[in-house]
Amino acid sequence: MYEMRGVLLPSFVQSFKLAHDRKIPLKPLFALIMSCTVISFAIGLYMVVQMGYNTSGLSMMGYWARNTQAAIHAIGIAKGVETNIAANWGWVGLGVAMTWGMMAARSRFAWFPFHPIGLLLYFPFAINAMWLSLALGWLAKITITRFGGNDSYRRAIPFFLGLALGDILMVVFWVLVDGWQGRMNHALLPF
Repeated sequence: MYEMRGVLLPSFVQSFKLAHDRKIPLKPLFALIMSCTVISFAIGLYMVVQMGYNTSGLSMMGYWARNTQAAIHAIGIAKGVETNIAANWGWVGLGVAMTWGMMAARSRFAWFPFHPIGLLLYFPFAINAMWLSLALGWLAKITITRFGGNDSYRRAIPFFLGLALGDILMVVFWVLVDGWQGRMNHALLPF
């Protein structure tokens, strides 16, 4: 699935990291996350089918309402088999070399800022939309840590969490306003 708002693994991993740091039991957290995921999936599936019946499936956005999502993976596999040329293996090799290089640099140099998981989980779709926000956040963290130390960094965390929460609350606010006014297809996210 290429819909970035539906990628849950980073949120799950961050939740478990926070729970581990705060000595929160992991089994109940895992049960809660899995039950919420199953319930959300069931409600989402029901709503997609319901919207298809209420508004006609053909009038819905073709990218996900029809066969595009399922076909993307099959087309990718077919193209990979058809165009199995040396250049493709070269790019795969470059990705492997960069990942191993980042792993080696992170294990040998404490100052190395990049983690190889960022390269592995890279989605051009999201990075194109959010690269400036990510770069500014990284620059702010590095600056605060370098000039203020860990204590300043820990004191600044609520501010940056507040920025993220404010962004989320503004999206919710405008969704409610749009619903109240009957407006549809208002692009609120950077995607």
